[in-house]
Amino acid sequence: MTSLGPAVIDELRRILDDRTLRTKRGEVSVTGLRAHIDRLVEQQHELIADATILAADGPEPDSAVARLDRIDGSDPDAAHGTADDVLLTEVPPDVAAAYQRVIDRCSWWAGA
Repeated sequence: MTSLGPAVIDELRRILDDRTLRTKRGEVSVTGLRAHIDRLVEQQHELIADATILAADGPEPDSAVARLDRIDGSDPDAAHGTADDVLLTEVPPDVAAAYQRVIDRCSWWAGA
């Protein structure tokens, strides 16, 4: 999954309004691109929301939630690293193991 900051998302939407883009493979539907951007944003919000809920069940909810709340989406690698670190170190082992299984099963999570 690719993480995009709010300013980048707004700029992409502004650029894509009422346009068709030409690529090496032909024309790209703006509607399709906008739908893809919206799906990526929705997945990012769901990931952060789920991570916050799981982290709140851990032994140090204040520090876990605070760390997750600082994820702004501008650096995808850092965001994923922080979320993974918080969830895998600050939640009960069985929940962390279940979270890791979800990551392993979801190809979009790994950026595929």
